[in-house]
Amino acid sequence: MSDSSKLPITIYEIEREQFEKLNADDTVGEIARRLRENGTNLTDINLGNQDFREFTVNLYSFSKLYPPTWLKFLAPIIHTNDTILKSKNKVFSFIGFIAYKKRIYAIAGGYGSFEIEQFTKPDLGLEIIVKLFDRDSRVIKSIQQRGVTGIVLGQTRSIEATNASATKISLDKYLNWFRQSWTGTTWLRPLVFQKMI
Repeated sequence: MSDSSKLPITIYEIEREQFEKLNADDTVGEIARRLRENGTNLTDINLGNQDFREFTVNLYSFSKLYPPTWLKFLAPIIHTNDTILKSKNKVFSFIGFIAYKKRIYAIAGGYGSFEIEQFTKPDLGLEIIVKLFDRDSRVIKSIQQRGVTGIVLGQTRSIEATNASATKISLDKYLNWFRQSWTGTTWLRPLVFQKMI
């Protein structure tokens, strides 16, 4: 698939043990409070569609200032007083929470994954692999033989929509994935996971 159809979004499941006494709404509120307390300027995103059936959806955005990545390349030849050395790009990111039954998932775009990672389960990827491949597939057998360690658990994924451009991916596809994840059914590959380079 072309790069224009890739949607760099990370999906996590929230680790509920640290919030065991809270319901889903209070858990999301507590995570948002902690992020704000640590300096993330979360802003609620107003949702146009409020009917998500059995799901509870909360979206937040935030922005941070970063020096342009190309600045390191040019810095050695730029005069030290030039204002370009102080330039910053404003990068917008988002974090979305989707609660379904007793589970809460987080979807992060931009730098949102760095902010939310501390609240997440480290092994959601393994749950996804089990649903993507048949039990006797070479992938599953390889995992059983070799085990999973280190970087395999922490790999970032890029999500691509099959037969659709990234602009046509809707929240409904993700809600469907979460529903199937909870019920334990295998979906018919609405999403393709690829390692980002």
